[in-house]
Amino acid sequence: MPGTFAFEAWDPDGPGPEATKIVAGTTFGGAPGYPTGGLAVFDPWLGTWSGLGTVNPLADVTGIGAMPNGDLIVCGTF
Repeated sequence: MPGTFAFEAWDPDGPGPEATKIVAGTTFGGAPGYPTGGLAVFDPWLGTWSGLGTVNPLADVTGIGAMPNGDLIVCGTF
């Protein structure tokens, strides 16, 4: 993915039943077909991309950390 600086495995519900996803921190405006403002989520189970929350559309996400409870820590230029 051009302009992608960070990837992180993320379990959105922590220890719950939801499957782990991959979060991409980017400098582009979105994943294929989805405006994301710096964050794109890939669901490997479904093979789909989606945006994540509301982030500045001009954001440059350079680092992502997943917490055990499902929270994400995101750093970059916002």
